[in-house]
Amino acid sequence: MTAESNDSENRATSLGTRFTDVDDQLVELGNRIYAQRRQLGKSVEQVSLATGVSVPTILRIEAGNGGVGSKNLLAVMSHVGLPAISEDSPVMRQAALPAHALHSDSPEVQEAVEEAARAACERLDELFPGAKKEVDGITSNFQGLLSQHISAMLRGQQYYRQSHWTALPQLVYSDVDLGSDYSLPDGAKGYLVRLVDTQKVLEDRKFRLAHRVGDMYTSWEYAAAAVRDYIETEGHLPGPVRIVPGWWSDGETGVRFTAPATSKEGS
Repeated sequence: MTAESNDSENRATSLGTRFTDVDDQLVELGNRIYAQRRQLGKSVEQVSLATGVSVPTILRIEAGNGGVGSKNLLAVMSHVGLPAISEDSPVMRQAALPAHALHSDSPEVQEAVEEAARAACERLDELFPGAKKEVDGITSNFQGLLSQHISAMLRGQQYYRQSHWTALPQLVYSDVDLGSDYSLPDGAKGYLVRLVDTQKVLEDRKFRLAHRVGDMYTSWEYAAAAVRDYIETEGHLPGPVRIVPGWWSDGETGVRFTAPATSKEGS
């Protein structure tokens, strides 16, 4: 018996002698992974960097613990050169426990979350010099909701799903304000940035009457980029705008927002 296999046996014995079937499989697999990693001369940190599996999770895998997640298990096994396990194995049905033995409601975690949210809000508030507190800058509602989102992300959720509405001032412009991206309808010749409820469209950083405009944007993204350029160079927009499909007007120049009356396409 080699020193490596003896080490693996000792590791399994140290975990106890009475296991369920799943426990037995996990311990055996953990020992195989541990032995193979050592034989390859790889550190836990090297395996973590190559697979994207956290160091604590790899250590738990090698210790024969459950709750490590089948994706993590397969990634580590593949990296050290071990064959995959049958999908029917109960080992492969293991859900993933958190990477770290910390609870989201613990004082340690909550303090870190509040500090992170506070620091982020202080940095963001620097974007709005002279802003009136709780009116046109970062509000207490903003900081509180950010804390909830950070906590949710630590729990592996993309965002906090709250049960009530939190009022927040809109502080910056966004492409979301322009409507959804879409493909041009049949017959449309391009995209226009229209000043809502007017006959004006954006061209060369100016809002001109549609019948005086000589060009259109070839994509929704180019139209959105023109709005961003206007904001960064000219300041506030003169009003809400939307990106709409455009047609050439009947005259020599100019555009329109609906299909010509002679066209069979809808407006």
